[in-house]
Amino acid sequence: MSDDDGGLEAIQLLVNDYPETAMQRNSNGDLPIHFICGREDGVTLAMVRALLSAYPDAIVEKGYRNMKPYTLAVDENCLPEDAIAFLKSAEKGQSSSPPLTLSV
Repeated sequence: MSDDDGGLEAIQLLVNDYPETAMQRNSNGDLPIHFICGREDGVTLAMVRALLSAYPDAIVEKGYRNMKPYTLAVDENCLPEDAIAFLKSAEKGQSSSPPLTLSV
């Protein structure tokens, strides 16, 4: 999943048309934000922001591994530094970025 293969566009379409998808847990108990925080294949800050703007409270939700998104991202160490920094500030409630306006 990456911007090059339409990953961001797919996330934007889902959260624009079906924002409740950001709140849906998979069979393991993970939210979409947990899923992408453990991915090694091209997840970007824009993807993280898109999911969190659809469901901001996901930042404090624990997933299958009993980890919040920031902790999972640090543990897996596979997201870009800017995405990890954004997760950290969002968890602290100090996100310096304005809400992402989603458009396709």
